[in-house]
Amino acid sequence: MALTTALAAALVTGLLVGGPTAAGQEPEPPSAAQTWPGGRTASAVDVAGELGTDVSGLSFRAGGSAAADVLWGVDDRAGLVHRLVQSSGKWRPDQAGGWRAGKTFTFPDGRVPDAEGIVVSGDDAWVSTERDSTGTSRLSILRVPLGGSSAALGPTTEWSLAREFPALGANSGLEALDLVPDASLVAHGFVDEARGTTYDPAAYPGKVGGGVFFVAAEAASLKGQVRGYVLRADGSVVRVATVANPLGLVQALEWDADAGLLWIVCDDACDGRTATARLRSGRFVVSATYARAAGLPNYNFEGFTVAPRARCSGGVRPVFWSNDANDRSHAIWAGTLPCPAAPAPDPGPDPGKVATRLTATVAPTQAGQRVRVVVGATAVGATPTGQVQVSVGSRVRTGTLADGAATVWMGAFTSPGVRPVTVSYAGNDGTYAAESTARLTVGRAATRLRPVVRRVAVNRGKRARLSARITANGLPTPGQVRVRVKGRLVKATVRRTDGRLVVRTPALRARGRVTVTVRYRGSAATAPASATFVVRVR
Repeated sequence: MALTTALAAALVTGLLVGGPTAAGQEPEPPSAAQTWPGGRTASAVDVAGELGTDVSGLSFRAGGSAAADVLWGVDDRAGLVHRLVQSSGKWRPDQAGGWRAGKTFTFPDGRVPDAEGIVVSGDDAWVSTERDSTGTSRLSILRVPLGGSSAALGPTTEWSLAREFPALGANSGLEALDLVPDASLVAHGFVDEARGTTYDPAAYPGKVGGGVFFVAAEAASLKGQVRGYVLRADGSVVRVATVANPLGLVQALEWDADAGLLWIVCDDACDGRTATARLRSGRFVVSATYARAAGLPNYNFEGFTVAPRARCSGGVRPVFWSNDANDRSHAIWAGTLPCPAAPAPDPGPDPGKVATRLTATVAPTQAGQRVRVVVGATAVGATPTGQVQVSVGSRVRTGTLADGAATVWMGAFTSPGVRPVTVSYAGNDGTYAAESTARLTVGRAATRLRPVVRRVAVNRGKRARLSARITANGLPTPGQVRVRVKGRLVKATVRRTDGRLVVRTPALRARGRVTVTVRYRGSAATAPASATFVVRVR
């Protein structure tokens, strides 16, 4: 979806390379943006007003002839897939097979998805989602069967990536999606980040889709990071790739098999810039950054797709953009790119750089306590210098390396749980960028219950008033309080005031010393605690 004007302006003013990267990546600075490599002109190629707003992702699939080509689109509000075909020089909804108004699909539980990215492979569409019809964040990839004549597609299959992208807002989810086939990855010696070795599809039993799915979330905190996932039939996902993105945001991804390039596309928030990444030493590395075509308006283009070499004519081939905002009443725009030669061979690693080994040490902590992350960076024959970035969900902090180490403080978390930590290093003239992961375990805050006066005296038949200060790393302390007199549970009144528990026991009738135990039972964020009082009954 479109970003706010303020955020867009901030990103255009200061696009920075700083997102998490994988070892060996060398992001191209946006300041080096080149002229768009294709034609200067671009134009709307749909019928004005026919598609309306909210056409997001695009996927071009060549037919047996140019007349049989299909441009697939996904609507990011209505859970709708469009099948567009050429008619009198325009791309229009297919009038056959029930596609005239598009076809709907849902999550497996029947809720309507906000679907952003699409790639069509065989008889299936694969779409990435941000949220469902209740407004709840739902970061998933859906497989949507395209067969049949019904107006509703399905049944769908869902792979959730919520644990991979924690703490993202409902409108900051999976904006972009594409599929890179296994054959392309194996041919280029793709390195599997999860296994630390050359990618082997057979290492993932139950793998589906015939390739690796590359996705990117819209959240600005992720700085446009692109990730590759293997999906398995049991619903599990495995992250096998991380790609740095100098644009800072992503609205679309497109694998250009003929050129051997992964296109990374940003909308008007980045002034319509694009980047390309190619496989180098088995990893995707940003190779160029381009300004938008001179004739392409600076609109909210959320979809991008490239026609294959088979559609080359006069040395160029078509490319398409989808305008989510439907400016000028047009949703589909077209331009050109040069017909690609065969992809250049992998040039191998930069001989002037060495690999960086990055480590992250995160000690377990409690809710309400600051988080300390110690980052270490080493390289053989070189010294990593500069900044490191630590990300925990949407929270991002930076630190500066000194003698190969940096300490980064993340602030306190108020709820317990296990959170993934990503640490990244942007590299320098002698060392490659690198990334490492760790886990942060946040336990319940330790609660202290301290009597204001431990020993009190009351007359026989009277109630004792007991007061204790209660603290838990500055967090609130809701929850039940139990009171025992001589070990027996009793009904007492409990009042909270100014950081204290004030307890009044039932009337005490037996003379002598009485032990009263006040126990706070804790909450989801705070641990239990007890205090013992001695009451002398006169």
